[in-house]
Amino acid sequence: MILTLSKLLKDGYFPRELPPPFRSGSFARFSSATPNPFPHEPKRTSRPEIFNLARTGTPPAIDGIAHGTAVAGALLYGPLNDYDTSKPLPTPSVSVVSIRALPTSNPTDMDLYESIDVIEAAVPSRKDIKVFNISFGPRGPILDDTISRFTFALDLLAVTHKSAFIVAVGNDGAAGPGMNRIQAPADLVNGLGVGAFTERKNGKVHAPYSCQGPGRECGKLKPDVVALVDVIKSRFTWWADRPSEYQALRRLVII
Repeated sequence: MILTLSKLLKDGYFPRELPPPFRSGSFARFSSATPNPFPHEPKRTSRPEIFNLARTGTPPAIDGIAHGTAVAGALLYGPLNDYDTSKPLPTPSVSVVSIRALPTSNPTDMDLYESIDVIEAAVPSRKDIKVFNISFGPRGPILDDTISRFTFALDLLAVTHKSAFIVAVGNDGAAGPGMNRIQAPADLVNGLGVGAFTERKNGKVHAPYSCQGPGRECGKLKPDVVALVDVIKSRFTWWADRPSEYQALRRLVII
């Protein structure tokens, strides 16, 4: 069963009057590459090289540039489906700071220690930012008796700096029993793990590619939230890696 906001309201989990949506401020995103220019750059996007892996001489991955641009575009503009493609986009009400944390200089670093170092340096230095998006992590299911350094680092940063981390749960949901469990650092306790669901004739169902729970102790209910995607028919259009184009999203979950 998928719990919707309307059902939670009906069952009394939240007060009837919810606070207004967050409409202004700055977000930071750690990704595999910094995005290409957007229409409102540099006013609404920035790329502080002091933290980026670019300073180590590690070049960005080509496919990472497209992914990083898509994530930044989703944060800035949200879905573009209802916009007229012949008209300029409105100025976003939020700002995005993009920090490249991939690829690492050591391709055998499966635990992404170098990426974690970047995050641990960046978060305390940007006291003006309280919401951080992370859409990558070590591949493989979490283990009940082992906490990854990535998860430990985010949990500690969240408590120490009163920051919110929004983390993708992973895309190996079709890997089979035992291998389709959520991936670090989405098992963090002091943050949100984001999964996906889709729609079929019989209603809302789990999106096949999205990793599933449970999480670890103190955070068994994972993912914390899920986003609607459609693996058959595109429902989300985002800003492309080339600003002159719009792209159709099939199997990418962004929050």
